[in-house]
Amino acid sequence: MPSHEKHTDEYVNITQTFDQAILALVFETLEDAEFFYNAYAKRVGFSIRKRDCQKSRDGEMLMQRWVCAKEGHRHQVWLDKSDRKRKPRRITRGGCEAEFRVNLDHDTWKWVVKKLISTHNHNLVSSKQVHLL
Repeated sequence: MPSHEKHTDEYVNITQTFDQAILALVFETLEDAEFFYNAYAKRVGFSIRKRDCQKSRDGEMLMQRWVCAKEGHRHQVWLDKSDRKRKPRRITRGGCEAEFRVNLDHDTWKWVVKKLISTHNHNLVSSKQVHLL
């Protein structure tokens, strides 16, 4: 096996192990989970935004999902608008599927990581430049 293939395999194994460790995390509060994922994102080289949440009938938070800031696409309605008064904003979304989701465990009342997609379809920036995103 060529050495570059060996290094690629090692990288994939390390990434999978790291992802599994994140999937085992439990947080006391939703704010702790958000702080963790934001710090993780800055370290890796991307920025995040809240995507959606799920609440009970009483308004209690049950699930929160954060995604890469480049997740999704701009709606076609805004791209096709012909009666613009201002120059359109630049396109920043590129269909990235990276996400982090936590659910409230009703037995322990703690936030459990339920989903992590760590792959991006775009280049990541250095941690020194992430504040510019």
